[in-house]
Amino acid sequence: MSRKHAWVMTAALTALSFAGPKMSAQSEKAAVLALARDLESNTYRRTDALNQLRELGRNAAPAIPSLLCLVEMNVEATAVPHGGNLDLREATETLSTIGPQIIPPILEVFSAPCSSPVGKTVAGRPCRLRLRDETMRPEYCGMVRSWLAGALAGLDSSVVPDLLAAYRSSSSRHRPWLARAIGSFGEPASPGMPRAPSDIEHNWSSAVQLFMTDLRADDPELRVACADALGSIGPPAREAAPVLRLLAAGDDRQLRVAAQLALKKIIR
Repeated sequence: MSRKHAWVMTAALTALSFAGPKMSAQSEKAAVLALARDLESNTYRRTDALNQLRELGRNAAPAIPSLLCLVEMNVEATAVPHGGNLDLREATETLSTIGPQIIPPILEVFSAPCSSPVGKTVAGRPCRLRLRDETMRPEYCGMVRSWLAGALAGLDSSVVPDLLAAYRSSSSRHRPWLARAIGSFGEPASPGMPRAPSDIEHNWSSAVQLFMTDLRADDPELRVACADALGSIGPPAREAAPVLRLLAAGDDRQLRVAAQLALKKIIR
């Protein structure tokens, strides 16, 4: 990074952090877009831009399309579905720090065909790679959605009602990613921590009913996702135990394993 560029970025971040309402919306957006352009640059500048965007929180919303682009491009370059490289992990974490503003564009990705653009560059060009190219792994599209579901899971628990509303209105093809994102709010943040924040426990009844219904869906991926989500919710999903016991003895191997694991988490 040049000395001049470093000075400009520092000045932009300082202005955003301290100017508050005195800084015009236009100037604020320009500063964020300057950081977003660095997401398309070399690794050093990209890492610095991600760090600064995370500090900006919800003010970094204009960078969402570029962050979606970064997720997409790095999923393609990742050798394994889970774990990812540093840019991929930091891009999803940065999306989470922006807050609920990431929900609509991510839901749009979930509902769009795999050949649709995920994000855009600052210049407005779609960054979608050609998924039908023979060089792409067949699970690539699902991996992009899985990482974006992880970004939703990193939001504050207050978004659970919004995610449940989105689940109800979405088609069965796009529900697996939302199911896993919603269920993740029931997972403990770390060993020894509570499984679910008390402020969202009242939402679990609605979630459990939705997931129990979709355990009987035609889509096998959705059935497995719902079993996983119920297990993540844990003891508040005890109502689903009888259905899960039936599935745990069923013929569908993937669903059988998911149901067995869910029961272990629910019945303690």
